[in-house]
Amino acid sequence: MNSYLSILKVVLHGRSAVKILLATVMSFAFSISVILCTFGLMDGFDHLLKSGLRHSSGDILVTSKRGFFSIDSLMLKSFDTISPKAIAPVIQTEAFALHQGQSKGVLVRGIESDNFSEATGLKINLTEDEIFIGKELAKQLNINVGDKLALTMGRGHESSDALPSVRLFKVGGIVEHGIYQKDLRFVYLRRQDLATLMNVGERVNLVILAIQNPKIFNEDLSFIENSRQTLRHELD
Repeated sequence: MNSYLSILKVVLHGRSAVKILLATVMSFAFSISVILCTFGLMDGFDHLLKSGLRHSSGDILVTSKRGFFSIDSLMLKSFDTISPKAIAPVIQTEAFALHQGQSKGVLVRGIESDNFSEATGLKINLTEDEIFIGKELAKQLNINVGDKLALTMGRGHESSDALPSVRLFKVGGIVEHGIYQKDLRFVYLRRQDLATLMNVGERVNLVILAIQNPKIFNEDLSFIENSRQTLRHELD
């Protein structure tokens, strides 16, 4: 112990040595603070990213390589294998949003408000001829709730139907997903309104599922594979 004290006395002898020691201690403390702050920021970013991804995406997305499909009793039975707490049929397509001479490419989702909100956590309550848009899209196009927004989308490949359709909707609300690109690109209509525009009847091209325990997908890989094979069989 005495030897350590002697070394410390030698190190602290003179003002220069004291300054160097203090600078070293402060540098070390600063480095540790930066590392801890970085860990905290990354953990917060990871949490926000996962939360933002689940908003509008749920836990599982079901699509078909054949495009649009009908949801029948056999498919609903196959969903039971993963015990969903919410099932949200969705029609999804691309369009251009037009407002006061400005345009932006958007991803349009036709939803049923109740089951979509339950599956994703986004609170969207649509009425007829109403549209909800992302927060960043509203900023860029300078749109407020109550304004009119036009959507332009294609109607098919036949010559008589090749011209795009244009439809005006009243902005009923602004949605915040927590991810910039989704806030900039996603807009929502009633599934019935979009089905009429696209002439697809009761068919959909996307189903969003929310499950009781998402952690099971990280813990049981065989469960994932069995569920995927069952759903693939029903869709194909």
